[in-house]
Amino acid sequence: MMQQSRQDTLASLGLSSSSLSVTFATCFQAASISKPISAMAVMRLVQRGVLDLDTDIHEYLKHSNDTEEVAEKGEWKLPVSLPDGIVGVKTPITLRLLFGHAAGTSVWGFDGYNRKQVREGKLKVPSTLGILKGEGNSPKVELNCVPNTVHQYSGGGTTIIQFVVKRVTGKPFWKVIEEEVVVPLKLEHTVVTLEDSPNGGDFACGHMFSDCIPVPGGYHLYPESAAAGVWTTPMDICKIQTALFKSFCGETIDGKMFLAKDLAKEMVTPRFAASSGACLGIGWMMPEVPNREFAHGGMNEGYVCDTFTLLESGAGITWMASSERQSFEVMNEASKAIGQVYGFGEWQQQETTTQPEEEVPASLDECVGNFQLVVPDTLFDADFVGPVIRVERSLKPRDGKNSLDFCFESLEGRVSCSSHDSDDAFRFQVMPRMDAKFVKARGKTTLQFGRNVFVQE
Repeated sequence: MMQQSRQDTLASLGLSSSSLSVTFATCFQAASISKPISAMAVMRLVQRGVLDLDTDIHEYLKHSNDTEEVAEKGEWKLPVSLPDGIVGVKTPITLRLLFGHAAGTSVWGFDGYNRKQVREGKLKVPSTLGILKGEGNSPKVELNCVPNTVHQYSGGGTTIIQFVVKRVTGKPFWKVIEEEVVVPLKLEHTVVTLEDSPNGGDFACGHMFSDCIPVPGGYHLYPESAAAGVWTTPMDICKIQTALFKSFCGETIDGKMFLAKDLAKEMVTPRFAASSGACLGIGWMMPEVPNREFAHGGMNEGYVCDTFTLLESGAGITWMASSERQSFEVMNEASKAIGQVYGFGEWQQQETTTQPEEEVPASLDECVGNFQLVVPDTLFDADFVGPVIRVERSLKPRDGKNSLDFCFESLEGRVSCSSHDSDDAFRFQVMPRMDAKFVKARGKTTLQFGRNVFVQE
């Protein structure tokens, strides 16, 4: 736990891999907290001009500084799998969009690779390029949704970043994390590795299901380093959070600036709307809570974790557990109680608001027009302009069903589709895995597209 942006308390409970008590030096898999940690490393490269947040990733993939004769070398271009009628992608796919889960890329998360089977030669761990091509235990990564318009969480997109970094720097991603985060912040128990016994053997083995069955082999291997492969401790995560908070405030760490103030601000500035009122900047999530905070959670096979830091004071809490989803409820309640004792417990005390009653539109005509993304006023700047979806009556009605055309600012062409059936006449499958549904609320027609809401202008 941190109070006033410093490590204030350390507590641990359990057994490590060597059956000794877990201590503050015992590392856990950071799971998806690896994503913002990776973002911190990439922002250091941005700071030195090695990378740019708004350059098309394909510009970086044209040339490679990777001199190793490994599978990472090879041509790769992001495959596009969009509905008929879309003839091109107008929006460049950039690091900013990938970090904000707004690039339209696929593959939500990864299962990892059973360490025991890998050691026995029964299972092969793919290279980063192999992951992108679908040569491992996850599908290939492709663009299958609307870029810069809707939220689609994508560990696959984060793995594209990993590939870009390796091609540009010529270094494996673990080395970049080490040079840009671990060494500058003096993190003693943070490592990215596929080798046995991370952290000198002082690590917690994962456990599955409600009865906490040990993960076979102790843990899974995650070659998707940027998305899920960091091993660390709550204390080291607190140091990372503190580094971002101090950079945000223009302060140094040990006399050196970790990140320029404007870059730190960029990381925690809401740019992309997610679900449940949350939003994303560069790697970090910003929930819609009374006090501004940057946060992230994670869940790998046998591990769960969560972290948050208040932007106003730098106070925050990080917890990690070698079990699965059931730990969230227990630890979140514990976080609330601890926060209340230390004076920042209101972080989760959101006001409950009554949701407006939804009605079915009277006709298809009420579903036609421009629909603009709704974003939380408490998080986004007043001058933020969200993307717009244009909906028109279909040029080619089908089967007597409701038919509409959807036009997007980031795509060339239009998607023509019919409603599901007569019982759900105002729901349309616009993208391969994303429906659009029209409802009436407070007298206005709204378009629920994936996890985002657009209101008729």
